[in-house]
Amino acid sequence: MSYYLDFSTADHVVAPVVSFTDSFTFEIDASFNGVDGSKQFILWNGDDNFQKTFQFRFSSGNMEVGNFGNFFISVAIAGFPSPVTDRNLYTVELTGSGATLKQNGTTVGSASGSFFTSSDTSGSFTVGNRHSRSLFIDNMQLYGLTTITDTGDNRVYTFPSSGLTLPEASSSTLDGGLPNFPADDSQWVFYAPPAVTPVKPSVTNLLATSARLNWEQG
Repeated sequence: MSYYLDFSTADHVVAPVVSFTDSFTFEIDASFNGVDGSKQFILWNGDDNFQKTFQFRFSSGNMEVGNFGNFFISVAIAGFPSPVTDRNLYTVELTGSGATLKQNGTTVGSASGSFFTSSDTSGSFTVGNRHSRSLFIDNMQLYGLTTITDTGDNRVYTFPSSGLTLPEASSSTLDGGLPNFPADDSQWVFYAPPAVTPVKPSVTNLLATSARLNWEQG
């Protein structure tokens, strides 16, 4: 049975922790009730220095990857200002020399440059808010989350039917916390496989993950 995690109020946060040296990739399988142009932050990584954090967000008609004040990838959202409602697999690959944004396995944006230093490579990783700031997303349905690093700190998060934990497939010590979700399990929503199989992401040199398998199977 398959479940997704429903972000239905403004204080929902998922907060696993990731560290890396020179390469960090995350994949998020998600849909939305509508993202129309407000600055709603989808993913966040970095230490406590506000200037050194990484973001993937929808903002003012664009998908953006960058850090505060410097969004080095900005891709127009198709159909904007119509809200984004489709389920998609988003992949962000960050290295010491560049960044790539993919949607359903297809590269939609890239940039060259050094976007982080060694002091940026360990810290909180959250879904649904902008670190400790008061900006949250409250209309997302999360189906899959995977992180991949050059240090082998690779995580595949699974989606149960209850509880306040986002389990990691290999070790409970890597589980994500759901500190502000309701205690009645209403955030876990059952869904049936779609009648039509979604677009299969292209094969990359990344490790095979259950997040990608979840995407292929619906």
